Amino acid sequence: MKIRELNQSQFHNEKKLEFWNQRTDVRDNITDGLEWIESNLSYFQENQNFLEDSIGTLEGEVLELGAGHCWLTAYLSTLESVDQVHAVEQSERLITEMAPQTIDYIDGRVDKIDLYLGDFNNLEYFYEREFDIVILDSAFHHAEYPSVLLAEIRKVLADDGSLILF
Repeated sequence: MKIRELNQSQFHNEKKLEFWNQRTDVRDNITDGLEWIESNLSYFQENQNFLEDSIGTLEGEVLELGAGHCWLTAYLSTLESVDQVHAVEQSERLITEMAPQTIDYIDGRVDKIDLYLGDFNNLEYFYEREFDIVILDSAFHHAEYPSVLLAEIRKVLADDGSLILF
């Protein structure tokens, strides 16, 4: 699985990145983390109907920011209505080591997933208005400059697109 590297933004925080690359907990061991992944999948599946009632069918081009292990990326890739899922994560260890294992465990559609290593405050790699859905699951609160992040999201989100924050 190819991982593209994004340019760091001026808001990149090396100390925070070091923390995420060194962090170890139960979710960082794929064997011990399967229960955690399952509980998150169940949570999202239970809320999918709510989301679809609110914004319509989850479809088109999806961008997940702060993707972590990519469990949500993997799940979204299994939906027939989703064309492609682009996952951005700043932790090299999570995106290179954990994400491929998680995607495999969930039977994610590798052909529908693009992984990016980088800072979600710099989305210049993507086209303007490229995404139908931008989703952040437990990631928005990590933004040191929320207004910068929202401005970047606005650039890449289609005019009739949806921003989903969990």
